[in-house]
Amino acid sequence: MARPVKDLAQHKLEGTTQRAIGSSYVAGSLPKCPKDLTKEERKRFKAHARMLAERRVVTSGDATVLAILVRTESRCIQAQAKITSEGMVVTRDCVSPKGVVYSIEKHNLHLRILENAEKQCLAILVRLGLTPRDREAVRPTSSAAPKKNAPPHPESPEGLRLEVERARAALAAEQEKQAAAEVDLDAAMEAVNAEHDGSTSLQRGTPVIPD
Repeated sequence: MARPVKDLAQHKLEGTTQRAIGSSYVAGSLPKCPKDLTKEERKRFKAHARMLAERRVVTSGDATVLAILVRTESRCIQAQAKITSEGMVVTRDCVSPKGVVYSIEKHNLHLRILENAEKQCLAILVRLGLTPRDREAVRPTSSAAPKKNAPPHPESPEGLRLEVERARAALAAEQEKQAAAEVDLDAAMEAVNAEHDGSTSLQRGTPVIPD
């Protein structure tokens, strides 16, 4: 028989981590496209946002992450265009200490820019769950926004805090109950001992001499 799944409050009390992936308490929403993006970057921003919305893994707070992603993609595109036109290896003129000009072949400087930008893009895609290995690691958003004056979600920070407080209060009440039971037991034992001592003293008393 499988063990029951622990909630986040229980994990927090026991100092363990949760392995099961469930829905997030945060409601899904589309991020707003920043105004400083170019026309092409805006198109890619909206395409990423729509794709993430279909997977239920995007919120309005992800606008900065998506903006960094599309800007980095732009650096990849620009660097790749330079490499395509100039080649990965380019010829540069150098001057020796004696003033002689000679030519050498070197890696295109845009190759390093492209490599760094691709690494950054891949790191962001991993965080967004847009790689085959990481697509299941991102928790889907909540299906509906919380109602006004509604109690906090059990997995939200406020909900976890309240759950921990309730667990601590229940533990304190149980400890008080056990302490009261121990006091009652001690009192009962003292009464029994006192009664036993009284009967013993009567048995050991001076015998009565008949007339």
